[in-house]
Amino acid sequence: MLQRSITQAGLQISLVAESDSRVVGFVIGSLYYGEYGVAEPSASIDAISVDARVRGKNVGKALMRQLRLNLGALRITTLRTEVSWDDFALLGFFRSQGFKPSARICLECALDPTQPDDSADD
Repeated sequence: MLQRSITQAGLQISLVAESDSRVVGFVIGSLYYGEYGVAEPSASIDAISVDARVRGKNVGKALMRQLRLNLGALRITTLRTEVSWDDFALLGFFRSQGFKPSARICLECALDPTQPDDSADD
């Protein structure tokens, strides 16, 4: 994912944190200027990680602070992400960064390509 964000142009965003010439954290995301018929400049965090050896040393906070500055310069008004409901550490981090549950609900549907589509009967 990190390699993709570096090599592909377009609407990708990425930041890397280094300490002693070593990568200790990163954030990767995407920019949107509207989706689902709504014109809204927004961004999503696709991945964020901090090396376990430097957790608690504000690396994640520094990445988020720089991300906010960069997105503000691009006039992005909303930042979103998805977190597994039972990843309490990550949920806590995002909560400390001002995130809260969205008014939108993420929906998914399991697909079985070996079965015919019977949803048209509904």
